[in-house]
Amino acid sequence: MEGFLNYVHVVPSRKKHLTILKDVNGIIKPRRMTLLLGPPSSGKTTLLLALAGRLDPDLKVSVKVEFEIDILVELSRREKASNIKPDPDIDVFMKAIAAEGQETNVMTDYVLKILGLEVCADTVVGDAMLRGISGGQRKRVTTGEMLVGPAKVLFMDEISTGLDSSTTFQVVNSIKQYVKILNGTAVISLLQPAPETYDLFDDIILLSEGQIVYHGPREQVLYFFESMGFQCPERKGVADFLQEVTSKKDQMQYWVRKDEPYRFITSEEFAEAFQSFRVGMELGDELATPFDKSKSHPAALATRKYGVSRIELLKATMSREFLLMKRNSFVYIFKIIQQRDMLFYPSWAYALPAWILKIPISLVEVAIWVFITYYVIGFDPDVGRLFKQYILLVAVNQMAGGLFRFIGAAGRNMIIANTFGAFALLTLFALGGFVLSRDQIKKWWIWGYWISPLMYGQNAIVVNEFLGRSWRHVLPNSTEPLGIEVLKSRGFFTEAYWYWLGFGALLGFTLLLNLFFTLALAILNPFEKPRAVIQDEQQGFEQTEETSGAIQLSTYGNSSSYKAEAGAEQIRRSTSSKSSSMSEAAFEAIHTKKRGMVLPFEPHSITFDEITYSVDMPQVKKIFT
Repeated sequence: MEGFLNYVHVVPSRKKHLTILKDVNGIIKPRRMTLLLGPPSSGKTTLLLALAGRLDPDLKVSVKVEFEIDILVELSRREKASNIKPDPDIDVFMKAIAAEGQETNVMTDYVLKILGLEVCADTVVGDAMLRGISGGQRKRVTTGEMLVGPAKVLFMDEISTGLDSSTTFQVVNSIKQYVKILNGTAVISLLQPAPETYDLFDDIILLSEGQIVYHGPREQVLYFFESMGFQCPERKGVADFLQEVTSKKDQMQYWVRKDEPYRFITSEEFAEAFQSFRVGMELGDELATPFDKSKSHPAALATRKYGVSRIELLKATMSREFLLMKRNSFVYIFKIIQQRDMLFYPSWAYALPAWILKIPISLVEVAIWVFITYYVIGFDPDVGRLFKQYILLVAVNQMAGGLFRFIGAAGRNMIIANTFGAFALLTLFALGGFVLSRDQIKKWWIWGYWISPLMYGQNAIVVNEFLGRSWRHVLPNSTEPLGIEVLKSRGFFTEAYWYWLGFGALLGFTLLLNLFFTLALAILNPFEKPRAVIQDEQQGFEQTEETSGAIQLSTYGNSSSYKAEAGAEQIRRSTSSKSSSMSEAAFEAIHTKKRGMVLPFEPHSITFDEITYSVDMPQVKKIFT
């Protein structure tokens, strides 16, 4: 609603123009691990999304990404030409993955081994309701899903969230082995990697305020900042130093030119200085030389959207859906929306098994219900009408399943799906011909009667029953059978062909609703949008920026938006009744327009004695005391 009012200029828009990335150029080379560093809101996630082709379509983008990759099929010929004898283990592995029918199992087993997931290979991942593998193992499972696919270029954003330093080291080291052995490329964003994890990377990309401060070999990054007058302390982690040296708050402590007065060096100045640094000049020369596209192999880039054929996709998703149904009967009811951007399989490949494999379950469920209740209730004893009712209720069951799947996929959110799902069911029941008869529905609502699937099912089932032999006797003072009288009294149709008409309509609704379910999965995007946080240095606001460019204001901690007397008065009211010990200095600070709140506190010192802890490392275990 707010977007519509902005569009018609009734409500002013809060959107502002914001440059997230500016003049970002670089080269990501095969068989190299690149670490993407930068303080919050520097544009790391946006850069990774741009490289992966997953930017929000609402963003204004001017970007060009070119690919250059060696083809593994020519490996054997090049080895012979260069008189190279490959490592036996690697050679066997590469030949195995090229063998027909063996590539999946070998690749899966190999990734399980390098990620350390062999111990939980047959364990359910689990969720909030079902206990499964650990958090670190879940991270590695997500990484493994990417590694077993055909992708050779990996863009990973903050994969260490929720992991300890030891597990992060193992995951990154596994990815490095994959990159080196299979000629892949990886760009990984980490917030504060440990020194041992930092040393695993070949290249460093340092972003600050949307600009590349450094892009080159890891060994040269400290020399660049030393040339600018900043030095990493001896016991300081290099990754922490790189993220702090561009910060206005932390930069001064690294200044080492004692004979020169310190001044704050901005990110833009760092970026300009990098262009004249040796690594930056080499990068500029390489970028200035156009790549000879005639040397590109036709298979260098994928020509198909998905990795395997449609039949293989359908078989895989069929097997997956059957496994989910076996494992837990209620999982498949709710698990109707996937992250289609991963391109594991198209929406139709997911929708078809979710529909087709439910048909046998419908046959069994309806059979149990109908065959137990039909004669007990006292329906017409004709066995033909028994089976006709059974077939009709199977069609109703399938229609209802398609309806619920479509509501879930269109809602994309549990709250919205429940809200609109309840409204849709209420409407269908009310206009289906049972709660309100056809004669009781107002003219302006009669269209709802004709589009209600339950109306066709209701008319078909009553025609099947009330035209039977049990309802053919004629009451006194009447010229029509009792069944016809009952049908007319409730506004139902009396023609026998309505059974087949209703049955055909239910099949049509089943196909239509499942088609809508498939289209909703393929077209509709999630409601949530990625956000970045930027700092307004002049006003002290924290601004939350949506990728579409809209900016919202929020407050927290020392970056609150209290200003002048209004802010001071608000704090006085909220605090005067709770504490009388607050210093007047807090209010003086606000009157002088200092950012944040100055709260009185009493400093305390905490001392720990005889603390012992251990960190697991590959092949060696060190104990620090």
